[in-house]
Amino acid sequence: MRAALVAAALAAAPGAAFAQACCGTTGADDLAIVTGCASAVMAARVGWEGGLGRFDAQGRYARYDDYAAHDVVWTLGAGARLPWVPSLQVHGSLPVRMQHRRAGDTRDMAAGVGDASLALRWKALAPLDVEAGLRLPTGRAPEDATSPLAADATGAGAFAWTSAIRLTRWFVPAHGAFVDARFERAFERDVGPVRYAPGDALGLTAGWLFARDLVWSGGVTAGALWRGAAREDGRDVPDSDGHRLRLGVHVSRVLAAPHWDATLNLGLDPWWRDGGANVPLAGPSLALTVRHSWH
Repeated sequence: MRAALVAAALAAAPGAAFAQACCGTTGADDLAIVTGCASAVMAARVGWEGGLGRFDAQGRYARYDDYAAHDVVWTLGAGARLPWVPSLQVHGSLPVRMQHRRAGDTRDMAAGVGDASLALRWKALAPLDVEAGLRLPTGRAPEDATSPLAADATGAGAFAWTSAIRLTRWFVPAHGAFVDARFERAFERDVGPVRYAPGDALGLTAGWLFARDLVWSGGVTAGALWRGAAREDGRDVPDSDGHRLRLGVHVSRVLAAPHWDATLNLGLDPWWRDGGANVPLAGPSLALTVRHSWH
């Protein structure tokens, strides 16, 4: 049983959060999106991620009884509009992860840099944003983990191309909605004698946004991530495809207009059948983000 749990930990890459601020972000890669009339932004986030159970390949959820995962993640991000093309902006983020694993009487804790991201974003139309980016393997790959329960595996281990498109529409001054679609393709890499690549991933997120006034805002989100079968030496790995649903709620407050704002996010994996498949670490997450914008 313990060997299987370690294998599950090795297979798990740090996940993306689906519930973020209504100011324009929907995931970890969007931490430092420049919004409104701002010209640049810096952001810091501290979050907790809990792995309390797992979804197997058939979509059955089981709560762990002798295993647990608790991670604290600090993320720094920055973004800026290109002065010669204001509709274009570049943004990036870098996480630092402190990860704790427990299996029976064995405890394992490690800290390290996670996978960085860099992206170029274009506001094609007033409600439409298009993005292309790159995830960088700055974290430790799962196959390079050396600690007993792989707590020191902080990254996916490979470069990945990412792309996204987002449509946001405010129907009345206080209520709006958005739809966000994302695609990721990871590069192949050598894992021992095998040429390996995870399956392509497609994520869809929809959310309702509410602005009570110029100070308080919030919303709810629902997201789904589908991942195709992994490949070894060009062949699909059986039962390696999967999906994950994610529910979220957030509340934001302007701390000092127009420069400072903060957002509190709560995310949760559903516990019902087929709420996920091949998700080794499922559970809640909580994050606080503070941003400073320049105008």
